[in-house]
Amino acid sequence: MTITKKHLKELADIVHKAQILGGTLVAGGMPHGLATKIAEEVKSFAQRHAPNFSQSHWDDYMHKQKKADNER
Repeated sequence: MTITKKHLKELADIVHKAQILGGTLVAGGMPHGLATKIAEEVKSFAQRHAPNFSQSHWDDYMHKQKKADNER
């Protein structure tokens, strides 16, 4: 099975959520280091298994996600 662009966007969404969790330690929440590690592992998985992975597209999508968060 090939990882499609749709799969990559879903993985990027998971990474973005982990980065948000890593940026905010709520009582009983995920420690920053663990959230960051999970985000990097998911991104690494995408890079290894998606022949259509593009760092620039990934960065653009993550930028859009962060911008949308700031507008909320």
